[in-house]
Order: sequence, then structure tokens, then C-alpha cells
Amino acid sequence: MNELSTMSLLEQWELSEQEKIEEQSIKLSQKVYKVHIPITFLVTVGLLVALGIFVGASLQQILKIHFIAGLILSSVTALILVSISNKKRLIKSFTTQLKKEIDTLENDEEKMNFAKDMLENGDFNVYAYTHFVNDLRVLFGERFILQKDTGFYILIDTQKVEGISTEKDAFDRSSYSVINFHYPSSSKISKFFKNNIKIMKFIKSTDRDEVFKRIQDKYNMPLVQTYKKSSGMR
Repeated sequence: MNELSTMSLLEQWELSEQEKIEEQSIKLSQKVYKVHIPITFLVTVGLLVALGIFVGASLQQILKIHFIAGLILSSVTALILVSISNKKRLIKSFTTQLKKEIDTLENDEEKMNFAKDMLENGDFNVYAYTHFVNDLRVLFGERFILQKDTGFYILIDTQKVEGISTEKDAFDRSSYSVINFHYPSSSKISKFFKNNIKIMKFIKSTDRDEVFKRIQDKYNMPLVQTYKKSSGMR
């Protein structure tokens, strides 16, 4: 396999994806400045001032102690939010996540097939959904599926998946609706995935169900088992 041709295809696709990463990072960063930080100041200062009123503090005490303490605490919180949601940091984080998923492909031939699949089919077979300001997507290639979620990528090689299941394990306390992709035990997948299962997560079950239907219609993946939610779990 010609390494140059493999990297050229990957670089070509990654360049187009990088533009989407930058757009999303800008949206997330702007929301922190325009929404999260102002709300943080209003809520924190408001609560501490309200606390001063509740305990019967004088106006001078409220202004000198509670109001200033609210400003200091909200400023610290704002600095943390800015650090976490810095545009450059977000771009680096998303890019790193994408490369980690691509590296789970076995060899250069698979990477070239992935890049070619995404270039030829990915942008034309997309399920788009939103969560706050995030532009989230599931790309359906002829062989590969790629989900871009709020902070990570999930890459599925449909030729290697042994089965598919929905819902979540009874011990999973998260609020996500999920699709489980069951891989053979010998597969090379990210260390973050347990029991050789890759998981697509969705905030809304309607998004999960729509993506699951598309996968069933397009790919030959047997339904392994449907995990039911435990009535007492969230």
C-alpha cells in the first residue's frame, strides 16, 4: 500500500473535518462567554446577596461581604470555564479524539478505505442533530459509520461488528440512550471501551431510534440483545 496515497486521502478528509471542528469549537467557546459566564455571575452573586438578606445582614455587610464574595467566587468559576472551553483547547481535544479513533483501524489499507468512504459517501449520508449549540452528526458510509458527539468521535467498521444492541445495561446510571456495537474479542478498539463494545450515545431517544433504524436498513448487523432500563435507574 502506498503510504503517500493513504495519507493524502486521510489528510484530504481530515482537512474538511477540521473545518467543522473549528466551527463547533468557536460556537462552544462563544456560548461560554455569552451565556455561561454571565449566568454564573448573576446566579452566584444573587445567591450570596440573598443569603445575606436571609441572615439579616445590614446593607453595608451585604455589599462588603456577600456581594464581593459573590464576585470573587464567580470570577474564579469563570476562569475555570474559560480554561476548559478555550477554543484552541477544544480544537486540540476534538482533533486528538478523531485521530485516536482512526488509529483503531488495523492498517493503512483500512485507513485509506475509511477516508475514501467518508469523502465519497459521508457528507451525503448524514443524520444531524443538536445538543445546545453543538452540531452533532452521524455519517453513514458504505462500510464505515462515524459519530461526532459533544466531545468525542466514535468510528464503527461495519464489516467487523458481530452484532448490535440498544438501550443500556441496568447498571448504567447515565441518562444517555445508546447503541452498542459488539466487536470480536480480537479486535483493536480504543482502551476506553469495555468488553469489546463501542457505544454511540444520544441525549434524545428519538435520535437514537432514528440512527438505529438507518443502521438496520443499510447494514447487515444482527440484533444481539436489547438491554432494558431498570425501573429504578437513571
